[in-house]
Amino acid sequence: MATNEKPDVLEYVETAFLSWTYNSCFCSDATPNTSKREELVNSSFYAKLIIRKLEWAGVDVVIPDELLGIVALCSSTPAEVQMIMVDVLDAALERNGFDAFPKGYVVKSFDFSYAFPDEFPITELYPSMKEKYDKKWDDQKIPADKREPGTDNLYDTMEFWKKYRSKE
Repeated sequence: MATNEKPDVLEYVETAFLSWTYNSCFCSDATPNTSKREELVNSSFYAKLIIRKLEWAGVDVVIPDELLGIVALCSSTPAEVQMIMVDVLDAALERNGFDAFPKGYVVKSFDFSYAFPDEFPITELYPSMKEKYDKKWDDQKIPADKREPGTDNLYDTMEFWKKYRSKE
C-alpha cells in the first residue's frame, strides 16, 4: 500500500462518521438513522451483539445505525465491541453532565468524538487501541471468589449495565 492510501476500514469508518455528523447537524429531521437497522443487525454479528446486549441490560438509549456500523468496523472481537460502546456511553454521560440518560437519549456523533478525540478506535489498525482494550478486558475480569455462576466478565452482569439505564 502506498503511503497516501488509507486502509479500507479507515475509509469506511470516516465515511460513516461524516455521514452521521452531517445528518445530525444539518438535516431538519433530527431522528436518528435506524432505517437499515434490521439489515445491519442481520449482516453484522457485532451490530447484533450491541443491540441485544443493550436490550438485555435495559439500556434505553438510541444507537444510530452509523454508530452501530462504526463500532462494528472498529472491533475485532465481541469484547471490543462492548468496551468501545461503553466508552461512547461513558463519554455521552460525561459530555452532557448526566447522572443518568434521559429515556430514549440519542447517542450523538459528538459523544463519539468526545470519547475518541484523536483517532478512531480501530483495534486492527492501531496497536495502541488494541493494547488499551486488551488491558481493559483483563482488568474487568471478576475474581473467582466473587463470580456468579456462568460468567467471569463484568460486561455479562446486569449490575455492570445499571449505570447506563434511564432513571425515568
